Order: sequence, then C-alpha cells, then structure tokens
Amino acid sequence: MKLDHSKGAPPLYHQLKEILIGKIKNGEYKAGEKIETEKELQDRYGLSRITVRQALNELVNEGYLHRQRGKGTVVLGKSLLEEHLVQVKSFTDEMKERGYEPGTLSQEVSVLQADEKLADKLKTAAGSRVYKVTRIRTANGIPVVFFETYLPASLPLDENALKNMDSLYMLFAERRILIHHVKECFEVAWADRKRAKGLDVAENFPLLLRTRESFDPNGEVIEYTRAHYHSKLYKFHLEMKGRQS
Repeated sequence: MKLDHSKGAPPLYHQLKEILIGKIKNGEYKAGEKIETEKELQDRYGLSRITVRQALNELVNEGYLHRQRGKGTVVLGKSLLEEHLVQVKSFTDEMKERGYEPGTLSQEVSVLQADEKLADKLKTAAGSRVYKVTRIRTANGIPVVFFETYLPASLPLDENALKNMDSLYMLFAERRILIHHVKECFEVAWADRKRAKGLDVAENFPLLLRTRESFDPNGEVIEYTRAHYHSKLYKFHLEMKGRQS
C-alpha cells in the first residue's frame, strides 16, 4: 500500500498507522515478533522520523504494539487485552478464549506464617501456615499481570504441585477444590521496583490492582490474590442489568 501525499489526504502518520494495523490483522506481523525499526520504516515509506514515531506511539497507546526493554517494539496481536467480568475464569482460560497464548515468565512458591492482616483476609488464625505463589503471566510473550496469591496450607495442595502448575484453577479442579463465589475490588496502584521490573515498566507507572477473595461452598476462604495489571495493555468490562419492574 502506497502513501497518499495529495492535498486533503489523511495525515501521513495516520496512513502509516493504518498500514501497520492491516499487517497486524492479516498476520504479516505475528504476535510476539518485532516490527521494523524506526529507521527501517523511514526508509521503506520515505517518511521523517517524527512521522514514524507518532504512528508507532499511537499503536503502542492503543495496545497493538508494545515496547520491551532490550527487545525493541513487538506486536501484541490485537488492541487491548479485554476481560469480561461475567464468571470466574483462570487467566489461562481467559487468554485462550480471546485468542492469546498464555505463558508464565516466572513462578515462585514459598511457605510463610500469616501475620494478623493476612490471617484476617484468609479468615484463619495468625501464625497459620500459608502458601504464597508469585507469578508473572504473559500474553503472546508480553508480561501483562503480576500475581501474588495466598493459599491456606490446609488445602490439599503442596509446594511441588504449585511450582509446576500451568493454571491455579486447573490445579484446584484436579484437587477437587471448588470455588463457589468470589469477591473482587479494583483500584489504581503504582508500580514499585519489584512490579516495575516484572512488568517491564518504569517505577511509579500506573497499574490496575485487582484483589480477589475466593470462597468454597462452605463459605471458607480458599484464595486471596493481589493482581497488578499493565494498565496500557489490559481493560475490564462489566455488564449489569437494570432493576426489573
């Protein structure tokens, strides 16, 4: 596709942006792969550096592209990752349903004693043994969420199973741990050094913090999770019905 330089044509940066979106959608640029450098795009389309950068910046802001340190600008695959809050699903299932390849960048498991604050969340006694699972999950190879999950050690789980699981909720199903309902809270948080490094963002970058408490059929808390989502790559949809007359 050639650029239109005629009078009245759309701005050149917008034309380049549409060309690149088309290549993403038709699979010429595959998810997780790098696109050309700014210099290569300048040479290919005969554009200035400013014009190319403006097009790329808009694609990054809209979630089509993502800049990774040490890797350049890579294709996310689609615009923003979207999750519809209709039923309880695992991150793995949610990504697969939306056409993304889920992955895990890192996964650490430790055993700790619950302090009073954590014990209150898990509705257990202070000092109780708790599993802590820290995971950085990816979509098409790009880190999008930093999970910190706390699980009562009284559940039929073990460190080895938690270290080697692909999906927490799949492991729950295998061990017949049933989630009856969940309570969630959403708020804005700011990336500290640990989360900034994990999600490949700058410190104090705005994140979406999703806190979840999961309950079994007896009303016992079986999971407490704090999940920090990359705010430029992820958004949530909530659908609610009006009062019926």
